[in-house]
Order: sequence, then C-alpha cells, then structure tokens
Amino acid sequence: AWRDWFRSTRAHNTLTIADADQSVMSGAFNWSYKANARLVEASDTGLLAEHDGYATRLGAIHRRGVRVTDNGLRIED
Repeated sequence: AWRDWFRSTRAHNTLTIADADQSVMSGAFNWSYKANARLVEASDTGLLAEHDGYATRLGAIHRRGVRVTDNGLRIED
C-alpha cells in the first residue's frame, strides 16, 4: 500500500484531477498507461511543459509554466 502511495500522483507536487493518477498503475513495476510529457517552450526566463495523463480519461491536458521573477519563481498550472 505504501509503495503505491509513493507512486501515486497525490504524493507529488503536481495537479490531481478527479482523484485520478496521471499514469495508471498495473502491478508492482508496470503501468497500463504512462503519461507522455513534452516541453512546449523554453527561454532564459522560464519554461512551459505539458502531459497527456488525463487526456483520454478526463479530456484534460495538464500544462505547467515556471518563470523567473524579481522575487523568485512563479509556477502556474
């Protein structure tokens, strides 16, 4: 049970939609579906990336942007 918890989306600093995991576990060392991530854009001041982990099941693409600001970092989902 603990191993599955640490593999779950909820155990990480990322978006969870409808209590679903981004990738679907299938046994102790396998995934029946593994989310595909891609870099959308990158610059000297930040980046934007996305994954399709919720696309088929929930119709959503998760995008995260990270920008350097005068005060530190700004993270937006």
